[in-house]
Amino acid sequence: MYEDIPAEKESSNSIEREDILRAQQFLKDTYNKELRENGKVTPELVKENTDHAERVAENARWIAENEFLDINKLELAAICHDCGKLRSAHPGGIDTFEHHITGARMTYEFLRDLGKSPALSEEIRDMIMAHSAIPFIKRWADENEVGLPEPTTPEEFALRDADLLDQIDIWGFKKIIEIRQMPDGDFYAQDGGNIRKAMASAEQSAKEAKEQLHTETAKKIAASYEKRWQKLVDALRDAEVTSIEEFREVFQKILSQSLDKN
Repeated sequence: MYEDIPAEKESSNSIEREDILRAQQFLKDTYNKELRENGKVTPELVKENTDHAERVAENARWIAENEFLDINKLELAAICHDCGKLRSAHPGGIDTFEHHITGARMTYEFLRDLGKSPALSEEIRDMIMAHSAIPFIKRWADENEVGLPEPTTPEEFALRDADLLDQIDIWGFKKIIEIRQMPDGDFYAQDGGNIRKAMASAEQSAKEAKEQLHTETAKKIAASYEKRWQKLVDALRDAEVTSIEEFREVFQKILSQSLDKN
């Protein structure tokens, strides 16, 4: 799959721009493989999660640039951070609670295949392992007595921040609600299919995400995201939505208003 990698890339201890493109292809191939298994993974899930990876990568670039971190390294980790999330045999096609373990292993193997050094591959592996240390997954881990690695390095905090930011933006807010409205998913039973309960959960996640941000750059980005997010939340309450279809209508309206202003 990556036979065009030159021999001189062996034992490289850096991430180059061409590696970013390979990571994007790696994610695409990984998701499409699960799609071909004819299980629970759908084209809609592939698009939703690919778009999420792109948004997290953009957040990661901003954070890396302003926190004086390695932009390429953080961007590649962001692209790959959820590569283990779509699982054809899993309920709803999504592994919410343990995808960081699978994704970390897969990314480590991908990087070693690219000829990256063990030290660099392990560093990015550990970044992905620590990105799931967020409130609702922590609660699950505590209830099930499962260990969950916490960020300890600037890079690990930066990747988690990049992911958390997506829960504050309206696209990440929508992603959570769409997932919670999937009848065969992990969360449908919790909400009983009630769209308002799904929105309440998404709102709680956004608030918890903001409180957990570590870097000053992420906190500044969050302030910008939150303005549009609050407009969406207010509009949803005013519309008193009762279905996912009504939610999508309000979402598109707020999105269009935002694009018009830009």
